[in-house]
Amino acid sequence: MFAVLIIGLKPVFAACDYKEKADLNKEASYIKLNYQIINKICDETDNWCDYPPRLSWSIEVPTIDISILNVNSKFDFKVERFILTAGGIDEDATYSLDDAERYYYGSNAKDGIISFTELEAETLKQYKVEIRTSNETNCPGELIKVLYKNIPRFNDLSGSGLCVDYEHLPECEKFTFLSEIDYDDVERAIVKDTKVNKIPELVENKNLVIPLALIGGGVIIILIVALVLRSKKNEKTK
Repeated sequence: MFAVLIIGLKPVFAACDYKEKADLNKEASYIKLNYQIINKICDETDNWCDYPPRLSWSIEVPTIDISILNVNSKFDFKVERFILTAGGIDEDATYSLDDAERYYYGSNAKDGIISFTELEAETLKQYKVEIRTSNETNCPGELIKVLYKNIPRFNDLSGSGLCVDYEHLPECEKFTFLSEIDYDDVERAIVKDTKVNKIPELVENKNLVIPLALIGGGVIIILIVALVLRSKKNEKTK
């Protein structure tokens, strides 16, 4: 009898009807995936960045805060992250990640937000978030929506002398969506940018020089003609 009683305590869900599914889909449409780049302090008291120890030190390290917005207890989330290269997902690098897969529950959200921090900002990543219905609905475990977001990486060449005055180029941005950049890439981007932006200036200057040359030549011709006419007039008066 005791065993029967325990078995009888299994949760029983009501039917998952069309209206509830429609309502869940509508609520899930407001859920967004976002990120924010934040500099965090790493020092001798909290050496989370594994900086070589010394007596007294403190540095700012760029990190990326990732947030799932507009969350409620009707949904749970499976979060996966992948390392990206120019050719797509790097399977080997992704496999070596310590926590490439995580799970979060909407019931634990604070003010409708689930957030976590990406401490490793040296590689380009893609986040994939599966939104599934929770046990608080009559449709538990159903996949409702999948979100994707590419997260930029820190560009260590952004602080080089080459990038001065060229911070607007992807190759020189502090955080870039380019997976690999070397000095040759930066130089080529600068040369291309210079050609595109400087040639119009030269054309404008040439267009300006030509009218000035015409005007100047016309004035000289008028002066010569006036001098000739004046000389003839003086000869007649003599």
